[in-house]
Amino acid sequence: MKAPFVEQPSPELAQGVEGAPDGGIQGPVLHPLVSFAARRAVLEPHRLAATTEKAARALLRQGEATNTRLSYSSAMRYWCAWFAARYGQALSLPVPVPVVVQFIVDHAARRPEAGPAEDVSSTVGAADHGGDPEDGGQGAEAAVAAPKPKRLQKGRVLTDVITELPPDVDDALVAGGYKGKAGPPALATLVHRIAVLSKAHQMAQAGRAGRSGIEDVLGTSRAGIGGLEGVAGQPSGNRTRGAEAGLVNPCADPLVRELLARTRRAYAQRGVRPQKQRALTKDPLQQILATCDDSPKGIRDRALLLFAWSTGGRRRSEVASARIEHLQKVEEGSFIFTLGHSKTNQRGELRPEDMKPLTGTAAQAMQAWLQLLMKQGIKEGNIFRRIRRGGHIGEALAAAAVRDVVKERCAAAGMEGEGFTAHSIRSGFVTEAGRQAVPLAETMALTGHQSVASVVGYFRSGLSSGMPHPDLIDPRKPPFIDP
Repeated sequence: MKAPFVEQPSPELAQGVEGAPDGGIQGPVLHPLVSFAARRAVLEPHRLAATTEKAARALLRQGEATNTRLSYSSAMRYWCAWFAARYGQALSLPVPVPVVVQFIVDHAARRPEAGPAEDVSSTVGAADHGGDPEDGGQGAEAAVAAPKPKRLQKGRVLTDVITELPPDVDDALVAGGYKGKAGPPALATLVHRIAVLSKAHQMAQAGRAGRSGIEDVLGTSRAGIGGLEGVAGQPSGNRTRGAEAGLVNPCADPLVRELLARTRRAYAQRGVRPQKQRALTKDPLQQILATCDDSPKGIRDRALLLFAWSTGGRRRSEVASARIEHLQKVEEGSFIFTLGHSKTNQRGELRPEDMKPLTGTAAQAMQAWLQLLMKQGIKEGNIFRRIRRGGHIGEALAAAAVRDVVKERCAAAGMEGEGFTAHSIRSGFVTEAGRQAVPLAETMALTGHQSVASVVGYFRSGLSSGMPHPDLIDPRKPPFIDP
């Protein structure tokens, strides 16, 4: 076996530059490969080449969670559209504080105040935040001309909340595909969009925006937000100088933070709670599984649903990315699935808690699907794949396709309008574990939660009547003893 080649230092490095007194090095010594670099395009040490920058951006994008990248892209795209519709110009960083306040009152629903108080607040809001953000509003004339907010309508029923977003702007945002429906978004959506804007300013402050803008830092694309000019609205040189000077993050302003905090309280006082998907517990899951026949699609869907549910309520992305190589048969009728990458394990480190058992009915369903894959010569790669015409198995399923499988099976079982989604699998597993008095530590080991508060948040207490001793106020009946 040959010893590994180790590059030897040149005589100049070992003995110094020829002619130097005492063999000392008087200056930089040329490496033997310098002549090789001269025959190619020489790189500049202090600047990135275009191909290097492109490759670095690709690594940044590929190393970021897809859902995070898409959510950031969607939020910034909405910010650009809303700003253009409200102010008639391109969004630029830093965003003034009045613009963020206007964004909040445009999207946060509130009760109308009785009497002149509401008119005063509308006038003040228009005077403080209307018009061009750089001219501080347009004075009293603009405030008087601003239309009064109208009460929101759901269908033909008049609701008791209002926003400052003009109806024509709202309709234009819907028509442009920037939002799904008219009306205020959920409070969580509003908070998320403020957080994304804050992240954009943080990245600019850190000087990590780069030559092509913040779209790559935020994980977005030029097509999504229109490039740097669509987001920052200024040439790269100005943006770099702004980052060096220190961009002020408007989302960290005390006024914005206090307004968001009180907005949360106002929603809570009105009884508005975050909507959570209904839990797909054991009984409705069995109804859905009953619709899976012996066709290739039925075999796949049965294996997919049982795999996702039995391994701890896997997320859509985790189901779609599950690979045959990560599935090990340990004995007849059971498997061990290794979760290589997840929301809580972004680096894909091998951890003991990522070993998920697959036994019983779920293992049998998986074995039937694997046999079908083997018949078509598929021995590696993604487990769950598309079914083409004639029963041919195609490429891997996307995460969105996992959601479609759940919806289609719910519709087939007559449960289409009962609020089940792909995420219902996760909450259903946690809820069923609670109903069957599974120790919390074991439940967390399967779901992958590292926080008790997080896993408890998936529990649906309305379905816990079957748990032992749910009612502690009534005396328990003594156990029946057969004489």
